[in-house]
Amino acid sequence: MHFCYPLTPIQGISVPRPSDGVPILRIPRLALIALLVSMQSGCEQKQSNDKAVAKASMLREIGLPTDDSIKRSNETTRNANANTTNSSISGPTSPSSSDPIGKESSGSLTDRSIEPTTRIEVNRAKPKADEREEPWLSSDRIPRTQWEIQYEGNEPVGYIRRSVELSRVTDPTQNSKESTLRIEAESRVFITRKGKTTEQRTQVIAIERPNGELLRLEGSLQNGTNKTRFQGSIRDGNLRFESIGEGRPVGITIPWTEKDRGPFAIEQSLMRSPMKEKEIREVRYFDPIQMRMVDARLEALEFLETPIYDGTTERLLEIQSTSRSEETERRAILWVDAAGESHKSYLPGIDYRSFRCDPKTARLRSAQADVEGVTIKDVPVFGDTPQIHKSTKVNYRVELRSMDSKLSVSNRTNQAVRAINPRISDVTVYGQSEIASITQANTLPIESEPNADPSTLTSSPIISSGNPQIQLLGRLLLEAQGLSMSDSKSAKANAIRDGIAKRLPVIPFDKSVRPAEKVLVAGKGHSVDHSVVLAATLRATQIPARIAIGFIANQSAARPMMAFHAWVEYHDGERWIPIDSSRESSELKPDRIKFNEVAFDSLNPYDDLLPIIRLASNLEVSVVQGSTNP
Repeated sequence: MHFCYPLTPIQGISVPRPSDGVPILRIPRLALIALLVSMQSGCEQKQSNDKAVAKASMLREIGLPTDDSIKRSNETTRNANANTTNSSISGPTSPSSSDPIGKESSGSLTDRSIEPTTRIEVNRAKPKADEREEPWLSSDRIPRTQWEIQYEGNEPVGYIRRSVELSRVTDPTQNSKESTLRIEAESRVFITRKGKTTEQRTQVIAIERPNGELLRLEGSLQNGTNKTRFQGSIRDGNLRFESIGEGRPVGITIPWTEKDRGPFAIEQSLMRSPMKEKEIREVRYFDPIQMRMVDARLEALEFLETPIYDGTTERLLEIQSTSRSEETERRAILWVDAAGESHKSYLPGIDYRSFRCDPKTARLRSAQADVEGVTIKDVPVFGDTPQIHKSTKVNYRVELRSMDSKLSVSNRTNQAVRAINPRISDVTVYGQSEIASITQANTLPIESEPNADPSTLTSSPIISSGNPQIQLLGRLLLEAQGLSMSDSKSAKANAIRDGIAKRLPVIPFDKSVRPAEKVLVAGKGHSVDHSVVLAATLRATQIPARIAIGFIANQSAARPMMAFHAWVEYHDGERWIPIDSSRESSELKPDRIKFNEVAFDSLNPYDDLLPIIRLASNLEVSVVQGSTNP
């Protein structure tokens, strides 16, 4: 299901005032963008050369959309978009070698061109009236839920969830209840402008009769910490609408007729009576953002085999929509199937597009957008800080400044934790040399784990140990050290660590997570990339491996800072041993604190990373004591 509300790109920071002088809802531009695009669905994709095809193949392997594009629109429409304040139906020109659109990052679309098909002549007869007596959705299709991925340019920025379910409302005049539909559209979008990322949340709920007759409306818009709520209802032939933000409430009353509909009217019209080629239709609906009625003109072009989100094609009808309210005119493009359900749409004025997709993919994009929206902070380290890099073990005091976090320091592998109170713990971290010596003496004061979880040996979408490239890498790294699969796990693990450390340059963490083979193609990687490649290669050589996530101290003696970091733990048959290929030295120092161990056994690793990244702003670390071997 797709709710085509609203079909109006932004034309400024705030919406014009109604003709009667009553101030209307004023929302920052980014928040408006979030709401506007949250009711749309995106554009097509196109492969233009062998490189793009190769990239698309890799994207498909991890569940991302391929890069087919929409056909080029005529030059007149593009010029209109560039020379007027109104949004045009044309999209940006296709990329060239001198002006690439592609970006090498996880989740991005590469070399994307977004343009509608060439406009065909439309029947200029009087628009067809929208029949409103029959239900627009049959009861056997309720409840319904649909997910969509949102993109700005080539980057995924959030998701939309839409649902329709049965409800019942009480009619106080009749002292009775009637069956109604509860239609909800909820979205989360992360917008980055001038290096600053802002989260926008949007919710629109309409209570309607089955034929689409609006009874009441409510919702909210949140831009960062600023939130605006709105609500409205139909009473005595009028829509009474009110918005409540940081200032005083703003209310208006609009005359309401039988022809008027709520914010989901376009979607309802298309599903009640699917459009035919060259058909024109007009729909009148209320836009709670502009706080005014909008007249939408839908012009159906033709059915074409059209690429959709999963890279396949489907026969879809392209519809160009023009929305008018007073002096403002805005445009958008929809692609719908024969049943009138929309699969994608495009807002050319702000280069937003959405793709209908499965819930798992939507949640992946949501988690990725969450990570993109968080500022990664370093944690200052207090106390006897020079001892961190000189010691074989370090005693830390770790304090969570609030109880909001559900995380605690891990009490596994090379860490021993003693809780002082629910917020404060003393943590002893053992370096690799200390682990080796006390393991030989069998005196490690941490419970051993003789059995590894089976998931730490299997191939996954991220730790892709079954990939032929990764398996070949494992064999080559062992052969380079004169080792074979029959050698000890420790010998093999160290050889693989050293080989990856020499061959994979380290870059700063950029919030992306890529499968192991994609990191190899990139030829460089941050600590998470290194961990993914190392863990995958260890698993490919029959060594259980998992990823540790936490913070690592830098080398500064003046004031060390702990930064977000990931490394690997492998199982040697008795216990887990930490190992890190993103550091030059093969000896692991007690310069890190671990908060979690993960197997990355699903397509969505971001849910594992996000809590640790957020933890930095809530964490205080002090060195209590360091020790060295004589």
